[in-house]
Amino acid sequence: MHRSPFPGEGLSGTELRELQAAVDEGHQPWRTDASAVAEVFADARFGWSAPRAVPLDPHTVEVTDPRTGSTVVLRLRQPVRTGATGIWTVTAGVWTR
Repeated sequence: MHRSPFPGEGLSGTELRELQAAVDEGHQPWRTDASAVAEVFADARFGWSAPRAVPLDPHTVEVTDPRTGSTVVLRLRQPVRTGATGIWTVTAGVWTR
């Protein structure tokens, strides 16, 4: 199986802190759920409609486009704060199918 890597969100430290502050104020609450972040990333980056995310471990999520069967594995992290209120961001990914 050929694995082709691609970059993640590429947010700066300032952008990450601002995003965490926005989530703390009630904006983009989905940012505290790794699977939701993975689905939104796949939709925005690849134009996938209603992608399906399956966590593989606490920092890895597999996302599938139900229309085409294409699959990526995304690495995520909580760059500002860990735990239930910390935001998740995509750091990198790889095409698996």
